[in-house]
Amino acid sequence: MDKEKTDALYLGLDLCDDLCQVSWFDAQTLDAETFYFDAEGTQPFLPTVLCRGREGEVWYIGEDAYKMALTGKGTLVDELVKLTVRGGTSTIGGRRYEAEELLEIYLNKLLLTVMDARGTREIAQVVITLQELSAPLVESVVRVMGHLGIGRDRLTLISHTEAFVYYVLTQKKELWANQAVLFDLTRNGLHYYEMSVLRGRTPQMVKAAHEFLEEGFRLDILETKSGRKLADTILQNCAERLLDRKVISSVFLTGKGFEKTDWAGEFLKTLCRKRRVFAGQGLFAKGAAYIALDHDREASAYSISCLCEGRIPVTVTMDAAVKGRERQLILASAGTSWFEAGTSLEMIRGSANELELTVRRVDPAGIRKVIIPLAALPDRPERMTRIAVSLAFLREDYMEVKIRDLGFGEWYSATGTEIKEYFTV
Repeated sequence: MDKEKTDALYLGLDLCDDLCQVSWFDAQTLDAETFYFDAEGTQPFLPTVLCRGREGEVWYIGEDAYKMALTGKGTLVDELVKLTVRGGTSTIGGRRYEAEELLEIYLNKLLLTVMDARGTREIAQVVITLQELSAPLVESVVRVMGHLGIGRDRLTLISHTEAFVYYVLTQKKELWANQAVLFDLTRNGLHYYEMSVLRGRTPQMVKAAHEFLEEGFRLDILETKSGRKLADTILQNCAERLLDRKVISSVFLTGKGFEKTDWAGEFLKTLCRKRRVFAGQGLFAKGAAYIALDHDREASAYSISCLCEGRIPVTVTMDAAVKGRERQLILASAGTSWFEAGTSLEMIRGSANELELTVRRVDPAGIRKVIIPLAALPDRPERMTRIAVSLAFLREDYMEVKIRDLGFGEWYSATGTEIKEYFTV
Protein backbone atom coordinates (compact mmCIF):
# COMPACT_ATOMS: atom_id res chain seq x y z
CA MET A 1 0.00 0.00 0.00
CA ASP A 2 1.34 3.41 -0.97
CA LYS A 3 2.39 5.57 1.98
CA GLU A 4 0.67 8.63 0.57
CA LYS A 5 -2.66 6.78 0.68
CA THR A 6 -2.62 5.82 4.34
CA ASP A 7 -5.04 8.64 5.20
CA ALA A 8 -7.34 7.89 2.27
CA LEU A 9 -10.50 5.86 2.71
CA TYR A 10 -10.82 2.23 1.71
CA LEU A 11 -14.56 1.70 1.65
CA GLY A 12 -16.84 -1.28 1.40
CA LEU A 13 -20.41 -0.37 0.52
CA ASP A 14 -23.29 -2.84 0.68
CA LEU A 15 -25.99 -1.36 -1.53
CA CYS A 16 -29.41 -3.01 -1.26
CA ASP A 17 -32.88 -1.93 -2.22
CA ASP A 18 -33.99 -1.34 1.36
CA LEU A 19 -30.84 -0.62 3.36
CA CYS A 20 -27.24 0.39 2.82
CA GLN A 21 -24.25 -0.42 5.05
CA VAL A 22 -20.72 0.96 4.92
CA SER A 23 -17.43 -0.32 6.27
CA TRP A 24 -14.00 1.34 6.23
CA PHE A 25 -10.57 -0.09 6.79
CA ASP A 26 -8.94 1.26 9.94
CA ALA A 27 -5.15 1.61 9.63
CA GLN A 28 -4.85 1.61 13.43
CA THR A 29 -6.74 -1.61 14.17
CA LEU A 30 -5.80 -3.16 10.80
CA ASP A 31 -9.40 -4.27 10.51
CA ALA A 32 -12.58 -3.35 8.67
CA GLU A 33 -14.85 -1.30 10.91
CA THR A 34 -18.59 -0.71 10.61
CA PHE A 35 -19.66 2.86 9.91
CA TYR A 36 -22.55 4.01 12.11
CA PHE A 37 -25.03 6.59 10.91
CA ASP A 38 -25.89 7.96 14.35
CA ALA A 39 -23.87 9.73 17.02
CA GLU A 40 -24.48 6.94 19.53
CA GLY A 41 -22.92 4.30 17.30
CA THR A 42 -25.97 2.05 17.30
CA GLN A 43 -27.30 2.38 13.74
CA PRO A 44 -25.30 0.49 11.08
CA PHE A 45 -28.12 0.75 8.52
CA LEU A 46 -29.01 3.65 6.25
CA PRO A 47 -32.36 3.24 4.47
CA THR A 48 -31.93 3.42 0.70
CA VAL A 49 -34.44 6.25 0.30
CA LEU A 50 -34.35 9.83 -0.94
CA CYS A 51 -36.59 12.79 -0.17
CA ARG A 52 -36.67 16.09 -2.00
CA GLY A 53 -37.82 19.00 0.13
CA ARG A 54 -40.90 20.94 -0.91
CA GLU A 55 -38.86 24.12 -1.16
CA GLY A 56 -36.01 24.03 -3.65
CA GLU A 57 -33.65 21.31 -4.77
CA VAL A 58 -32.74 20.12 -1.26
CA TRP A 59 -32.32 16.38 -0.77
CA TYR A 60 -32.33 14.14 2.30
CA ILE A 61 -31.38 10.47 2.62
CA GLY A 62 -32.02 7.66 5.07
CA GLU A 63 -33.90 8.39 8.28
CA ASP A 64 -33.82 12.13 7.53
CA ALA A 65 -35.69 11.41 4.30
CA TYR A 66 -38.37 9.47 6.20
CA LYS A 67 -38.79 12.31 8.72
CA MET A 68 -39.21 14.94 6.01
CA ALA A 69 -41.77 12.82 4.16
CA LEU A 70 -43.75 11.96 7.32
CA THR A 71 -44.09 15.64 8.22
CA GLY A 72 -45.25 16.47 4.72
CA LYS A 73 -42.17 18.56 3.96
CA GLY A 74 -40.94 16.49 1.07
CA THR A 75 -41.54 13.74 -1.48
CA LEU A 76 -40.06 10.29 -0.83
CA VAL A 77 -38.46 7.98 -3.39
CA ASP A 78 -37.61 4.43 -2.33
CA GLU A 79 -36.48 1.17 -3.97
CA LEU A 80 -33.69 3.02 -5.77
CA VAL A 81 -31.94 -0.17 -6.82
CA LYS A 82 -35.05 -1.67 -8.44
CA LEU A 83 -35.77 1.65 -10.11
CA THR A 84 -32.24 1.68 -11.54
CA VAL A 85 -32.45 -1.90 -12.81
CA ARG A 86 -35.71 -1.04 -14.61
CA GLY A 87 -34.26 2.20 -15.98
CA GLY A 88 -37.30 3.91 -14.51
CA THR A 89 -38.10 7.49 -13.64
CA SER A 90 -39.78 9.37 -10.81
CA THR A 91 -41.64 12.68 -11.10
CA ILE A 92 -41.11 15.00 -8.15
CA GLY A 93 -42.36 18.57 -7.97
CA GLY A 94 -43.27 18.51 -11.63
CA ARG A 95 -39.82 17.38 -12.73
CA ARG A 96 -39.00 13.91 -14.02
CA TYR A 97 -35.83 12.36 -12.61
CA GLU A 98 -34.03 9.42 -14.20
CA ALA A 99 -33.25 6.50 -11.88
CA GLU A 100 -29.49 6.97 -12.31
CA GLU A 101 -29.81 10.63 -11.37
CA LEU A 102 -31.57 9.72 -8.14
CA LEU A 103 -29.05 6.99 -7.33
CA GLU A 104 -26.25 9.49 -7.92
CA ILE A 105 -27.80 11.98 -5.48
CA TYR A 106 -28.14 9.24 -2.86
CA LEU A 107 -24.60 7.89 -3.23
CA ASN A 108 -23.11 11.37 -3.33
CA LYS A 109 -24.74 12.35 -0.03
CA LEU A 110 -23.81 8.98 1.46
CA LEU A 111 -20.13 9.34 0.55
CA LEU A 112 -20.05 12.93 1.80
CA THR A 113 -21.51 11.75 5.12
CA VAL A 114 -18.78 9.13 5.49
CA MET A 115 -15.97 11.47 4.41
CA ASP A 116 -17.13 14.21 6.79
CA ALA A 117 -17.25 11.75 9.68
CA ARG A 118 -13.78 10.39 8.87
CA GLY A 119 -12.32 13.86 8.33
CA THR A 120 -11.04 13.33 4.80
CA ARG A 121 -12.04 14.02 1.22
CA GLU A 122 -9.76 11.38 -0.28
CA ILE A 123 -11.07 7.97 -1.30
CA ALA A 124 -8.47 5.42 -2.36
CA GLN A 125 -10.76 2.54 -3.31
CA VAL A 126 -14.48 1.74 -3.17
CA VAL A 127 -15.85 -1.79 -3.44
CA ILE A 128 -19.61 -1.97 -3.83
CA THR A 129 -21.32 -5.27 -3.11
CA LEU A 130 -24.72 -5.98 -4.61
CA GLN A 131 -27.31 -8.70 -4.13
CA GLU A 132 -27.70 -8.96 -7.91
CA LEU A 133 -24.96 -8.27 -10.45
CA SER A 134 -27.23 -7.74 -13.44
CA ALA A 135 -25.79 -5.98 -16.47
CA PRO A 136 -28.14 -2.94 -16.26
CA LEU A 137 -27.34 -2.38 -12.58
CA VAL A 138 -23.58 -2.84 -12.99
CA GLU A 139 -23.46 -0.42 -15.92
CA SER A 140 -25.56 2.16 -14.06
CA VAL A 141 -23.51 2.03 -10.88
CA VAL A 142 -20.27 2.37 -12.85
CA ARG A 143 -21.63 5.45 -14.65
CA VAL A 144 -22.95 7.00 -11.44
CA MET A 145 -19.69 6.51 -9.58
CA GLY A 146 -17.80 7.91 -12.56
CA HIS A 147 -19.91 11.08 -12.33
CA LEU A 148 -18.90 11.27 -8.66
CA GLY A 149 -15.22 11.13 -9.56
CA ILE A 150 -14.65 7.44 -8.76
CA GLY A 151 -13.37 5.85 -11.96
CA ARG A 152 -12.93 2.16 -12.75
CA ASP A 153 -9.38 2.25 -11.39
CA ARG A 154 -10.82 2.95 -7.93
CA LEU A 155 -14.12 1.07 -8.17
CA THR A 156 -14.94 -2.64 -7.95
CA LEU A 157 -18.35 -4.30 -7.99
CA ILE A 158 -18.84 -7.72 -6.41
CA SER A 159 -21.69 -10.00 -5.36
CA HIS A 160 -22.76 -10.59 -1.77
CA THR A 161 -21.43 -14.11 -2.21
CA GLU A 162 -17.92 -12.87 -2.98
CA ALA A 163 -18.03 -10.35 -0.12
CA PHE A 164 -18.93 -13.22 2.22
CA VAL A 165 -15.95 -15.25 0.95
CA TYR A 166 -13.44 -12.50 1.61
CA TYR A 167 -14.92 -11.70 5.00
CA VAL A 168 -14.56 -15.33 6.08
CA LEU A 169 -11.01 -15.61 4.70
CA THR A 170 -9.91 -12.79 7.00
CA GLN A 171 -11.00 -14.83 10.00
CA LYS A 172 -8.99 -17.58 11.72
CA LYS A 173 -8.38 -20.55 9.45
CA GLU A 174 -10.18 -22.85 11.87
CA LEU A 175 -13.42 -21.07 10.94
CA TRP A 176 -13.14 -22.04 7.27
CA ALA A 177 -11.12 -25.23 7.47
CA ASN A 178 -14.28 -27.01 6.36
CA GLN A 179 -17.40 -25.30 5.07
CA ALA A 180 -18.57 -21.91 6.31
CA VAL A 181 -22.20 -20.84 5.89
CA LEU A 182 -24.23 -17.67 6.28
CA PHE A 183 -27.90 -16.90 6.88
CA ASP A 184 -28.88 -13.37 5.84
CA LEU A 185 -32.37 -12.40 7.08
CA THR A 186 -33.52 -9.24 5.34
CA ARG A 187 -36.73 -7.38 4.63
CA ASN A 188 -36.92 -9.03 1.24
CA GLY A 189 -36.46 -12.56 2.55
CA LEU A 190 -33.98 -15.17 3.72
CA HIS A 191 -30.71 -15.80 1.89
CA TYR A 192 -28.34 -18.72 2.43
CA TYR A 193 -24.65 -18.81 1.46
CA GLU A 194 -22.02 -21.52 1.75
CA MET A 195 -18.34 -21.64 0.84
CA SER A 196 -15.58 -24.22 0.87
CA VAL A 197 -11.94 -24.38 -0.13
CA LEU A 198 -11.26 -26.86 -2.95
CA ARG A 199 -8.26 -28.92 -1.92
CA GLY A 200 -5.24 -29.62 -4.08
CA ARG A 201 -5.64 -26.61 -6.39
CA THR A 202 -2.93 -24.11 -7.30
CA PRO A 203 -3.68 -21.31 -6.82
CA GLN A 204 -6.01 -22.10 -3.94
CA MET A 205 -9.60 -22.15 -5.14
CA VAL A 206 -12.70 -21.21 -3.15
CA LYS A 207 -16.17 -22.21 -4.28
CA ALA A 208 -19.21 -20.39 -2.94
CA ALA A 209 -22.92 -20.41 -3.70
CA HIS A 210 -26.03 -18.43 -2.81
CA GLU A 211 -29.65 -19.53 -2.52
CA PHE A 212 -32.74 -17.41 -1.93
CA LEU A 213 -34.90 -19.52 0.38
CA GLU A 214 -38.62 -19.76 -0.27
CA GLU A 215 -39.17 -20.31 3.45
CA GLY A 216 -38.39 -16.65 4.13
CA PHE A 217 -40.88 -14.41 5.91
CA ARG A 218 -41.65 -10.74 6.46
CA LEU A 219 -39.82 -9.26 9.42
CA ASP A 220 -43.00 -7.77 10.86
CA ILE A 221 -44.00 -11.23 12.13
CA LEU A 222 -41.26 -10.79 14.75
CA GLU A 223 -43.41 -8.12 16.42
CA THR A 224 -45.68 -10.72 18.06
CA LYS A 225 -44.90 -13.68 20.32
CA SER A 226 -46.68 -16.16 18.03
CA GLY A 227 -44.89 -14.71 15.00
CA ARG A 228 -41.49 -15.06 16.64
CA LYS A 229 -42.24 -18.68 17.50
CA LEU A 230 -43.28 -19.39 13.91
CA ALA A 231 -40.16 -17.68 12.56
CA ASP A 232 -37.96 -19.72 14.90
CA THR A 233 -39.58 -22.94 13.69
CA ILE A 234 -39.13 -21.96 10.03
CA LEU A 235 -35.44 -21.20 10.53
CA GLN A 236 -34.87 -24.37 12.53
CA ASN A 237 -36.35 -26.47 9.71
CA CYS A 238 -34.19 -24.62 7.18
CA ALA A 239 -31.06 -25.26 9.22
CA GLU A 240 -31.79 -28.97 9.61
CA ARG A 241 -32.39 -29.32 5.86
CA LEU A 242 -29.45 -27.24 4.66
CA LEU A 243 -26.79 -28.33 7.14
CA ASP A 244 -27.58 -32.04 7.28
CA ARG A 245 -24.53 -34.27 6.71
CA LYS A 246 -22.23 -31.34 6.02
CA VAL A 247 -18.99 -30.72 7.87
CA ILE A 248 -19.34 -27.06 8.80
CA SER A 249 -16.75 -25.11 10.78
CA SER A 250 -18.70 -21.89 11.28
CA VAL A 251 -22.10 -20.28 10.83
CA PHE A 252 -22.63 -16.55 10.42
CA LEU A 253 -25.88 -14.64 10.92
CA THR A 254 -26.47 -11.17 9.51
CA GLY A 255 -29.20 -8.90 8.21
CA LYS A 256 -31.87 -6.72 9.78
CA GLY A 257 -33.75 -9.76 11.07
CA PHE A 258 -30.77 -10.86 13.16
CA GLU A 259 -30.15 -7.56 14.94
CA LYS A 260 -31.49 -9.54 17.90
CA THR A 261 -31.41 -13.31 18.12
CA ASP A 262 -33.17 -13.93 21.44
CA TRP A 263 -36.33 -14.95 19.56
CA ALA A 264 -34.57 -17.78 17.64
CA GLY A 265 -33.74 -20.20 20.47
CA GLU A 266 -34.43 -23.50 18.67
CA PHE A 267 -32.74 -22.31 15.50
CA LEU A 268 -29.61 -21.40 17.46
CA LYS A 269 -29.58 -24.76 19.25
CA THR A 270 -29.58 -26.49 15.87
CA LEU A 271 -26.76 -24.31 14.57
CA CYS A 272 -24.56 -24.73 17.63
CA ARG A 273 -24.21 -28.49 17.34
CA LYS A 274 -20.42 -28.80 17.04
CA ARG A 275 -20.23 -25.50 15.17
CA ARG A 276 -19.18 -21.98 16.05
CA VAL A 277 -21.90 -19.39 15.46
CA PHE A 278 -21.47 -15.62 15.04
CA ALA A 279 -24.11 -12.91 14.66
CA GLY A 280 -23.41 -9.35 13.56
CA GLN A 281 -24.06 -6.63 11.03
CA GLY A 282 -22.07 -5.21 8.15
CA LEU A 283 -20.57 -8.53 7.10
CA PHE A 284 -20.86 -7.89 3.34
CA ALA A 285 -19.60 -4.32 3.69
CA LYS A 286 -16.62 -5.52 5.72
CA GLY A 287 -15.76 -8.17 3.12
CA ALA A 288 -15.88 -5.43 0.50
CA ALA A 289 -13.62 -3.17 2.58
CA TYR A 290 -10.99 -5.91 2.86
CA ILE A 291 -11.00 -6.21 -0.93
CA ALA A 292 -10.74 -2.41 -1.29
CA LEU A 293 -7.54 -2.38 0.73
CA ASP A 294 -6.17 -5.41 -1.10
CA HIS A 295 -6.45 -3.62 -4.43
CA ASP A 296 -3.72 -1.16 -3.36
CA ARG A 297 -1.29 -3.80 -2.14
CA GLU A 298 1.70 -4.64 -4.29
CA ALA A 299 0.81 -8.31 -3.89
CA SER A 300 -2.60 -9.62 -2.90
CA ALA A 301 -3.01 -11.07 0.59
CA TYR A 302 -5.46 -13.56 -0.91
CA SER A 303 -3.72 -15.93 -3.30
CA ILE A 304 -7.00 -17.54 -4.33
CA SER A 305 -9.29 -17.94 -7.28
CA CYS A 306 -12.93 -17.48 -6.36
CA LEU A 307 -15.78 -19.32 -8.07
CA CYS A 308 -19.04 -17.65 -7.15
CA GLU A 309 -21.78 -15.36 -8.37
CA GLY A 310 -20.32 -12.68 -10.58
CA ARG A 311 -17.24 -14.77 -11.49
CA ILE A 312 -16.98 -16.92 -14.63
CA PRO A 313 -16.51 -20.68 -14.03
CA VAL A 314 -14.52 -21.37 -17.19
CA THR A 315 -11.29 -20.58 -19.00
CA VAL A 316 -11.69 -19.94 -22.73
CA THR A 317 -8.72 -20.49 -25.06
CA MET A 318 -7.97 -20.52 -28.77
CA ASP A 319 -5.09 -22.06 -30.71
CA ALA A 320 -3.34 -19.66 -33.09
CA ALA A 321 -0.01 -19.19 -34.86
CA VAL A 322 2.00 -16.34 -33.34
CA LYS A 323 5.22 -15.42 -35.17
CA GLY A 324 5.21 -18.83 -36.84
CA ARG A 325 4.73 -20.81 -33.64
CA GLU A 326 1.54 -22.48 -32.44
CA ARG A 327 0.33 -20.96 -29.21
CA GLN A 328 -2.71 -21.24 -26.98
CA LEU A 329 -4.24 -17.82 -26.40
CA ILE A 330 -6.26 -17.26 -23.24
CA LEU A 331 -9.37 -15.22 -24.05
CA ALA A 332 -10.95 -15.41 -20.57
CA SER A 333 -9.81 -16.91 -17.27
CA ALA A 334 -11.91 -18.72 -14.67
CA GLY A 335 -12.54 -16.66 -11.56
CA THR A 336 -12.65 -13.32 -13.41
CA SER A 337 -15.60 -10.95 -12.92
CA TRP A 338 -17.99 -11.57 -15.81
CA PHE A 339 -18.20 -7.87 -16.69
CA GLU A 340 -14.39 -7.67 -16.89
CA ALA A 341 -13.79 -11.05 -18.57
CA GLY A 342 -12.98 -11.41 -22.24
CA THR A 343 -10.68 -9.84 -24.76
CA SER A 344 -10.39 -8.47 -28.29
CA LEU A 345 -7.69 -9.31 -30.81
CA GLU A 346 -6.96 -9.07 -34.51
CA MET A 347 -5.70 -11.94 -36.61
CA ILE A 348 -5.20 -13.14 -40.17
CA ARG A 349 -7.66 -15.78 -41.33
CA GLY A 350 -5.96 -18.89 -42.69
CA SER A 351 -7.58 -21.74 -44.58
CA ALA A 352 -9.98 -22.79 -41.81
CA ASN A 353 -13.70 -22.41 -42.42
CA GLU A 354 -14.44 -22.21 -38.72
CA LEU A 355 -13.10 -20.79 -35.49
CA GLU A 356 -12.63 -23.26 -32.64
CA LEU A 357 -12.60 -22.24 -28.97
CA THR A 358 -11.86 -24.49 -26.01
CA VAL A 359 -13.97 -23.95 -22.90
CA ARG A 360 -12.53 -25.55 -19.75
CA ARG A 361 -14.82 -25.68 -16.74
CA VAL A 362 -13.06 -25.68 -13.38
CA ASP A 363 -15.63 -27.31 -11.12
CA PRO A 364 -16.84 -29.81 -12.06
CA ALA A 365 -13.90 -30.22 -14.40
CA GLY A 366 -14.76 -30.58 -18.06
CA ILE A 367 -13.72 -29.54 -21.57
CA ARG A 368 -16.02 -28.41 -24.37
CA LYS A 369 -15.24 -27.32 -27.92
CA VAL A 370 -17.14 -24.35 -29.37
CA ILE A 371 -17.24 -24.16 -33.17
CA ILE A 372 -18.13 -20.94 -35.01
CA PRO A 373 -18.61 -21.21 -38.81
CA LEU A 374 -16.92 -18.46 -40.86
CA ALA A 375 -18.93 -18.94 -44.06
CA ALA A 376 -20.55 -15.49 -43.71
CA LEU A 377 -17.17 -13.75 -44.16
CA PRO A 378 -16.16 -12.55 -47.65
CA ASP A 379 -14.62 -15.22 -49.92
CA ARG A 380 -10.98 -14.19 -50.42
CA PRO A 381 -7.67 -15.97 -51.02
CA GLU A 382 -6.05 -17.62 -48.01
CA ARG A 383 -4.37 -15.22 -45.57
CA MET A 384 -5.90 -12.19 -47.28
CA THR A 385 -8.52 -11.39 -44.62
CA ARG A 386 -7.95 -9.66 -41.31
CA ILE A 387 -10.58 -10.33 -38.70
CA ALA A 388 -11.32 -8.92 -35.27
CA VAL A 389 -12.30 -11.52 -32.69
CA SER A 390 -13.87 -10.36 -29.44
CA LEU A 391 -15.23 -12.35 -26.54
CA ALA A 392 -17.32 -10.95 -23.71
CA PHE A 393 -19.62 -12.29 -21.02
CA LEU A 394 -23.18 -11.01 -20.59
CA ARG A 395 -23.43 -12.82 -17.26
CA GLU A 396 -21.18 -15.34 -15.54
CA ASP A 397 -22.56 -18.32 -17.51
CA TYR A 398 -23.31 -16.71 -20.88
CA MET A 399 -20.74 -15.48 -23.39
CA GLU A 400 -20.84 -13.61 -26.67
CA VAL A 401 -18.32 -14.10 -29.48
CA LYS A 402 -18.09 -11.57 -32.32
CA ILE A 403 -16.02 -11.94 -35.49
CA ARG A 404 -15.78 -8.91 -37.81
CA ASP A 405 -14.23 -8.51 -41.26
CA LEU A 406 -11.45 -5.88 -41.35
CA GLY A 407 -10.52 -6.31 -45.01
CA PHE A 408 -6.86 -6.49 -45.98
CA GLY A 409 -5.02 -3.23 -46.47
CA GLU A 410 -5.32 -1.64 -49.91
CA TRP A 411 -6.19 -4.96 -51.56
CA TYR A 412 -9.54 -5.59 -49.89
CA SER A 413 -11.71 -3.03 -48.11
CA ALA A 414 -13.47 -3.95 -44.88
CA THR A 415 -17.08 -4.96 -45.50
CA GLY A 416 -18.22 -4.63 -41.90
CA THR A 417 -19.59 -8.18 -42.03
CA GLU A 418 -19.99 -9.46 -38.47
CA ILE A 419 -20.72 -12.88 -37.05
CA LYS A 420 -22.27 -13.10 -33.58
CA GLU A 421 -22.68 -16.28 -31.58
CA TYR A 422 -23.88 -16.81 -28.00
CA PHE A 423 -23.05 -19.75 -25.75
CA THR A 424 -24.10 -20.92 -22.32
CA VAL A 425 -21.03 -22.15 -20.43
